[in-house]
Amino acid sequence: MTLTILGAGSFPAGTIIQTVNATHATQASTTSASYVASALNASITPKFSNSKILVTFSVPAYAPSGKHCVATVFRESGTASSGSSISGTNLGDATWGFSSVYAGSSDIMASVHCTGVLDSPSTTSATRYTVAFRQNNTGTAEVFVNGAMGTLTLQEVAQ
Repeated sequence: MTLTILGAGSFPAGTIIQTVNATHATQASTTSASYVASALNASITPKFSNSKILVTFSVPAYAPSGKHCVATVFRESGTASSGSSISGTNLGDATWGFSSVYAGSSDIMASVHCTGVLDSPSTTSATRYTVAFRQNNTGTAEVFVNGAMGTLTLQEVAQ
């Protein structure tokens, strides 16, 4: 049997170096067709500038009849407060984020998920990720309805 001791900065590719998790459960809504920040966010300080950040989230979303609630996650360039416009890098599709909840002929509540996207922030500075949402086709989009809890997990992955 051989015991290998890894020195500082010596992690095999694919190793999870650290994990940060956040939850949120206070209802928020928007009538904006542009993404606005939710209060579900987390910061991670990568140990290495070449690390990838594996981002996963689940957000309970509500859409009224004939409408969409679209959700995505941003690597922020600021610290947007809940309900305000958000800036930075949208890790999902510019229009449809990672997915949406669509209500056909009656209101619906379901979750929008991102089961994992790898981001390359190329930094060792604290980096904030925020779940953002918007409505599509007019109306009001809501998240964390009735105290339903959303989650955001960030994992630094060695390269």
